[in-house]
Amino acid sequence: MAFTLDPKRCAVLAMDYQNEILGMTPDYREKNLLGTVKRVLDAARGTGATIIYITVSFRDDYADAPAHSPLFQDEKARGVMKAGSPGATICEELTPQAGDIVINKHCVDPFNGTHLANVLRAKDIDTLVLMGVWTNYVVEATARTGADSGYRIIVVTDGCASNTEENHRFFINQILPMLGTAATASDVIAALR
Repeated sequence: MAFTLDPKRCAVLAMDYQNEILGMTPDYREKNLLGTVKRVLDAARGTGATIIYITVSFRDDYADAPAHSPLFQDEKARGVMKAGSPGATICEELTPQAGDIVINKHCVDPFNGTHLANVLRAKDIDTLVLMGVWTNYVVEATARTGADSGYRIIVVTDGCASNTEENHRFFINQILPMLGTAATASDVIAALR
């Protein structure tokens, strides 16, 4: 697929690549997911594109977790995704670099309750390149809100994974065509040059 990206107006979002979430993501090692994401991040940094890491974590008492969300109440019950814990840390393979932005959220959608929209406006961003785990959670939520907010949405299909392959494919094949463009890591790297 041939398209172009203006690095000055493009933000590459690497979302929820945290140890505990990856630990619940089947086959991500076999698919070389982290190697693919790293290639895109390195290429984007080389062009001057904005790199934004999105994480999710909570206070020790989970007072900042959505009170009626079964997903986050399950995390509270299991005691996972606590701010500063090894499990909530971005995986070592994708450690943020100098100049990268890290934004923490307390729900699925990184636009909700964070300063993400302010950062994008301040940098005059018009295109979001999305990669993350899980595809049908953070990637879908970001694509929906981003598209509704007027951003051009590009999802790096081989830079995403989900809790099941079926959930990943359903978003890519059924939902994404109404929100943005599916592209491979190679497509995005070529478009940034």
